[in-house]
Amino acid sequence: MKGITSTADSRAIKEAGHRWEVAVEAYLNEQELRVTRRRQRGRVDAGDLFGPDAWVMGCKNERILRLSYFMDQMDAQVENDGGERFGVEFVKRRGYPTAKAYAIMTVETWTAVARRIEELEKPGSLRTCYRK
Repeated sequence: MKGITSTADSRAIKEAGHRWEVAVEAYLNEQELRVTRRRQRGRVDAGDLFGPDAWVMGCKNERILRLSYFMDQMDAQVENDGGERFGVEFVKRRGYPTAKAYAIMTVETWTAVARRIEELEKPGSLRTCYRK
């Protein structure tokens, strides 16, 4: 029957999601971003990966890209984490390596990130003072 998922199917879906989280974690750590998989706190979801400091990171490995749903979930995860971080979903791109996956965020989040970068790039900021 359509719409009914067996226990074996459900387990396979969870395992595929787990493998994707591990792949994203490994890639980001290869890029020296010090990321770890986040322990879930009961029913309060605050994202799949932890670190760098400013980010709540989720991982999606789904056949159908439901971007609106992904962003609604990410907004909830950011709120569950205190609401002070940026949210991004790493969405698996079929047939491509992890580095070529999608990093999805809202325009609102992108704007906040761009503003933060501009602040760091201003003359006299801590970042520009220590630049070589």
